[in-house]
Amino acid sequence: MERDGNVKIDENTYFCIGSGGAGRAMCSALAYYGAKKIYITDVFEESSKSLVEDINKNFAPVAEFCPAGDFSKVKEATVVLNASGIGMGSHIGENPLPKLKKLEQLS
Repeated sequence: MERDGNVKIDENTYFCIGSGGAGRAMCSALAYYGAKKIYITDVFEESSKSLVEDINKNFAPVAEFCPAGDFSKVKEATVVLNASGIGMGSHIGENPLPKLKKLEQLS
């Protein structure tokens, strides 16, 4: 399945940071269009667990919960989605992911 931008949704794995309204919308749309895998994390873990459950129940069993601060699955993702508030408002210039060197150490 391709959408605008020629992205083959079903050939990609996604890592979503944030499971509020924007994260829920993006991840649900990805699942609807056949995403291969979606990893979901949020500092509010109950929110991300709820989203994972909803996707797996209502679309396909493609979503997996990642505990807050656990970015070990990022290396498996071809697309990273930032649906958190980090990078906006008073957090402009900030990044929700640890530095690349730290990500490499998560192996």
